[in-house]
Amino acid sequence: MDSDLLKIYTQRINDDEFNEVLQKSDYILPLIHPSSEKYHEYLTTVLSGAFNTAFAFTKALL
Repeated sequence: MDSDLLKIYTQRINDDEFNEVLQKSDYILPLIHPSSEKYHEYLTTVLSGAFNTAFAFTKALL
């Protein structure tokens, strides 16, 4: 697999790298795992930060 297609981080990254990765991205995936304790809240009443980030960087959400 081409390493430019997917980036996985195991620890927090700094703001500059975060912004650079988002600028280069084509879209954002607002994912939450169904086994998560807050899963049902996110389906009904909670907004993921991914939505605001996608809006700020004018990226599509999938």
